[in-house]
Amino acid sequence: VEERPVAPTTAHTVPSIAARRSTARGVDPRVLEVTKLMSRECAPRGDYERARQLVASLQARGARPTLVTINVLIMCYKKARLPDEAEAVLGEMAGLGLAPDSYSFKTVLN
Repeated sequence: VEERPVAPTTAHTVPSIAARRSTARGVDPRVLEVTKLMSRECAPRGDYERARQLVASLQARGARPTLVTINVLIMCYKKARLPDEAEAVLGEMAGLGLAPDSYSFKTVLN
């Protein structure tokens, strides 16, 4: 009797509901996962260096950060008490094809 390998059923192989929905809306699932990671791990600690690395890794793989991704990056700078750097991110957004929203401005100004 020939044994067949069983397909793994971990979260890494089965797309999450959120990933399937984001794909349907045109959001790259990689961007969604990185944004969630940044929000969970970088923003609370103000770890802007790691957040920058994650954004750069997305771009290196051809994925475009979303407005939410960049807003989380701004939050990282705010938590690190680097308001000038947070404001500089607003200027970088145009180069990414993004426009700041009210959340972007509120985060920088507060």
